[in-house]
Amino acid sequence: MSVEERESLFSLTVAILSANFPDTYSADVGHQVASWTKCERSLPHIESMVRKSKEFRIFENESQSFAELLLRCSWYLYERENYSIARSYIDVALQKFSDKSSLAHASAIDLRGLIDLDIRHPAAALEAFEKAYAIRTAVLPSGDAFLAANQVNIGLAFTEMGELEKARDYLQQSIDIRLMHNSDRIGNSYSNMASLLLRMGKPDEAEAMLKSCPSLKNFSDEAFLKTGNPRFSGIRLVQGRFEEALQFASKALGFRRQCLGERIKVCDSLYQVAVLLDRGGEHGTLHVRCDRIPFDWPQLLTFTSQLLQECIKISEGLPRIEGIGHLARANYKLSQILKDLGKDRESAIFLERAVALGEELNQIDGSSSLVKDAISDFENLVPWMLW
Repeated sequence: MSVEERESLFSLTVAILSANFPDTYSADVGHQVASWTKCERSLPHIESMVRKSKEFRIFENESQSFAELLLRCSWYLYERENYSIARSYIDVALQKFSDKSSLAHASAIDLRGLIDLDIRHPAAALEAFEKAYAIRTAVLPSGDAFLAANQVNIGLAFTEMGELEKARDYLQQSIDIRLMHNSDRIGNSYSNMASLLLRMGKPDEAEAMLKSCPSLKNFSDEAFLKTGNPRFSGIRLVQGRFEEALQFASKALGFRRQCLGERIKVCDSLYQVAVLLDRGGEHGTLHVRCDRIPFDWPQLLTFTSQLLQECIKISEGLPRIEGIGHLARANYKLSQILKDLGKDRESAIFLERAVALGEELNQIDGSSSLVKDAISDFENLVPWMLW
């Protein structure tokens, strides 16, 4: 084919796929689980197009329509936690945009930030969020409901960076805007504010904030269990209500397994359930009756170690940049459990692995530092807001 023929047919293919691939960037929406099956059907075609574009140098410089298709696909991949592929596609898209002032370009920058946030690069994420926000404020009227999504993202980045008062300011701005517009996304702002309050050590305020969500208002604990909401288990944990925290965490784990399979958030939920079992059993506060959970203390520790082994397996199966922090944390926690079981030799092996993984992560991004026996250091190797 001639260059012109290739570009003409390539453009036609982009148009066909774009007409059938859901658009999740031009409005303030949440994860579009209902559209995942439809997205999945188009994914092989988009993968082929990316390869052909590179092989035959089609649209080497700019193509707004191809960039927007890659953006749609990248949002889907992000929602499914295929971060490495999503990041490779969004990097291509950012090179292809011809209209750098468009909402689509802002969305691509925003998405790049969200990926950075979930793989524990909050400073890079914040830079992306602020750049996207600047584009949107130049295009949209002041106080537009769409801006609230950006304010939430900036708040999340500041939360990860430990700048909690700044995070609170941005999250409050998102609440104010969404209330003003009677937005159905207000629950997202309340939920993230609840997570921030939890990190500030204010679990009761966090619970009250979470119950401000229209969909959760006046809900009982049983109703919260049906939502699979992971934040409520964190609140119960800080409140010292281990049994209830375990119920919520187990529900969140089941919800995430169903949606995501063996991905980061499932790994994170497994770890949190293991921590809850360890803490609750240690303090003698667990009285839950469950066929799968033994309550003899040594048996409980053994069951907890099995959960951590599963967490390690998932982490090892992920791309290195995505899973290494979770892998280091799980190895460290497992070393502690094995020590409590009197298996000092095995404990030392997993501790050595954890420290080596932490050092490897430091070589990758240069932002990690470990003290061999400090659990807080290993907790900091993964994003806090995942939980």
